[in-house]
Amino acid sequence: MSARDVHFVPVPFPGLGQALKRHLIDVAWLPEPTASADAESMGLAELADLDQGATEGFPVGWYVATKAWAKKYPRTLTAFLDALRQGQQIADSSRTAVEQAMEKLPAPFTVTPTIAAVMSIENYPLNIAPNIDLQRVQRVANEMLQFHMLKTKFQVSSMLGGP
Repeated sequence: MSARDVHFVPVPFPGLGQALKRHLIDVAWLPEPTASADAESMGLAELADLDQGATEGFPVGWYVATKAWAKKYPRTLTAFLDALRQGQQIADSSRTAVEQAMEKLPAPFTVTPTIAAVMSIENYPLNIAPNIDLQRVQRVANEMLQFHMLKTKFQVSSMLGGP
């Protein structure tokens, strides 16, 4: 199989398990808590741990703001980043706290105590400009080009150029 044989189909996270069950898609990357809940309720099997080897620490999501917004609302930005840091510190030091927080999520992300106990906990490193590891982030754009999610090469450093 080559990269040209892979076709990406956008499906909202909560619906990925059902899309697999109905054979609308063949494979999916399921984030937590959806992965553990769908594995339990539908008997889905993990094919690969995508956070090891060449894809270990592969960045899959970011929080972003324009420079103009950050300049206009510096206290809000600082409070947001402080909350992220505090949340990550709690997650890094207390699995029980994470499980309890997950059990309080509203629908459609209802998490039972059983799922909270077995789900994997993600890590969200805070790479804040100008300390963003552009080489790591460029890997995402390069992979998107390889799998035809982008038509031309994209330089992620261009995102830091202005508001």
